[in-house]
Amino acid sequence: MHRLITTFAAGLLAASLAACSAAGSGTLAPEEDGRFSLRVLPESFAQGGSADFHISLEQHADRAIVSIEADNAQGLSHAYLEIGYDSLQWTAGEAHSAGLLGSDSLSLLAGNGQGRLQYGELLPGNDPQGINGSGLLARIEFRRGAESARRPSAVADAQPVLSRNPRWSILSWYYTNPGDYDQNGEVNIADLTPLGANLGSSGPFAESSALYMVDGDGNGEINLADITPIAVHFGNMVTGYALHAGVEGAGYPVDPQAENGAEALTLFTVDLANALGTVGERRHFRYTDSDPRFGERYWIRAEGGGAPGPASELTATWEKQWHATQIAGYDSGWSVTQPRIEVIDNRPVAAWSAGSADRQLYYCRAEDRAAAQWGPAVAVPGSYTDAWQPELGVIDNRPAISVPVDPSETCYYTIGSDAEGSSWSTMVKSSVSGEEQFEIMEIAGRPLVFGHNSLTTLYFYLGDAPAAGLFDELGFTTKLQSGSLLQQGDSFLAFYRDSLDSLAYVRRYSWNGSDLPGEAAIQLGAASTNVRPGGICEYDGRLIGLAAYDGSNMLQQYESTDLSGASWGTPADLSVSQPGQFAPELLAAYGGLMATWTDVNAMQVASAFSVDGSVAGYVQTGPVIGQIPGVELKEMRLLGPHPCMAFTLEEGGMKRVNFYMFY
Repeated sequence: MHRLITTFAAGLLAASLAACSAAGSGTLAPEEDGRFSLRVLPESFAQGGSADFHISLEQHADRAIVSIEADNAQGLSHAYLEIGYDSLQWTAGEAHSAGLLGSDSLSLLAGNGQGRLQYGELLPGNDPQGINGSGLLARIEFRRGAESARRPSAVADAQPVLSRNPRWSILSWYYTNPGDYDQNGEVNIADLTPLGANLGSSGPFAESSALYMVDGDGNGEINLADITPIAVHFGNMVTGYALHAGVEGAGYPVDPQAENGAEALTLFTVDLANALGTVGERRHFRYTDSDPRFGERYWIRAEGGGAPGPASELTATWEKQWHATQIAGYDSGWSVTQPRIEVIDNRPVAAWSAGSADRQLYYCRAEDRAAAQWGPAVAVPGSYTDAWQPELGVIDNRPAISVPVDPSETCYYTIGSDAEGSSWSTMVKSSVSGEEQFEIMEIAGRPLVFGHNSLTTLYFYLGDAPAAGLFDELGFTTKLQSGSLLQQGDSFLAFYRDSLDSLAYVRRYSWNGSDLPGEAAIQLGAASTNVRPGGICEYDGRLIGLAAYDGSNMLQQYESTDLSGASWGTPADLSVSQPGQFAPELLAAYGGLMATWTDVNAMQVASAFSVDGSVAGYVQTGPVIGQIPGVELKEMRLLGPHPCMAFTLEEGGMKRVNFYMFY
């Protein structure tokens, strides 16, 4: 039986004529007959076959009949034709197939009510045998009288669905345009082709499958009912998408059909031509937001040449919590140091020491950039008996470790051959005995190791190459009891407590080609006493440092006027400051500042975030861990956009080396 659906529903929408001309572009020019014209769409021959087409007109007082005829058809299985007419004089009516393609053919007549309609007829199946010869394909009736104008649709009227993976900071969505079964961006008569090719297929169809689109009514079966969505959505277009965002959803429209609010940001636009997906797959999009603002929520809208389509629902509210992943686990009787972490090629790496008696030095790298899984720990070789607390750095884009070993605590340095730690250089002495390792950084392409004698002196040792065979002592700075270092190119800034007056200072050291001479120290905030500086970072064109101070151990923030650190304002207490806070760390992230510290009252490592970097803006975000670690906190790292830390904890009868990421 021949199947035909004709539609001119009052709500039918369509795309602009300019877009239709593009869809029907080719070497065939329109054939005109009075007030009617014919365009042969190139999709007619996408599966092979050929034919010439022409129209003839039978005109009466109140109606007209346009006959479409095929000439010299060879293997013709699909015919997609566009009729142009004067909608001020004629109103389209019904189409009647003449059966040229056979009794099992499918056909559809659809139009936009503005002088453009399309007629399609095809033989179903994946590789249908076309017909040869000439004859009448179909007749289309028109009634005399102006046709009611209907607003053409500029964009698909379906609401897209946006997903966000917060750990990976990935936003993804599928192409959505009901009736566009060939996924070319426009619902038109050629969408009969995938319908005919898959007629009778049964699901359920995976959301990622192209057949999910062809099952237009979503009932799990591709059948005649799926012709209707083509007719209903005829002319709807999607040329691409725009991704929008607002902090806590600010700027999201009051209704999905309404315009975005003034607070909305447009992060990017993407053309449909750049969609992902292979043959047999539903087209889809993926975007990584590498620099989100704190609490930012997202939505997308389809674009199609006019007003945007409806907004997707907002992505979920941020958890704003720290999430743990185990790197390694040991029996509770083992001695396990705190891990140190860095990021190499967008994947975190960690180093620590562990052993049931004497400790072995270990190194590990995450298997993905979200640190959801970690590879096996690598034992770092060396001629030592017992490894103490290591320091980890990145030299020549490779992991570099300096670690005190054996009873003398003499420090030795080694560097991995690659980010995986496949092999390691021969360990070489990097500092004198009895020094704790303080930091490793790369200066002039060489490793610079810092050793602290636990009293007041910080020593600098420079290696002769990334895989150093020799370290030279460049110098030292005295009166430094605690603090941190901030590298800026081939110089670094020490943010520290002076052992004589217990106040906070900064001092810059710059590489001059052979040495690291220090500039004059700058005192910060003489009003505070017993200051214990913690983390320091660059933020919004200036330097920001955190410190605990006075006997009550409250937190205050120091701010410079620029990145040089030559001039500083008066320190001020954080909005979350209270007694019992130690070892603060600081990191610029999400457009603001993330702070962490040891809270001895709550017995946890706490955190807070300031969206604008101000002392008044800090809001607590939940504990990193519910224990007090055995050593002072080390600086956070950024993994993608997310702050991260690492700790060794004893829980559940085990000692666990854990990685923590905030999102």
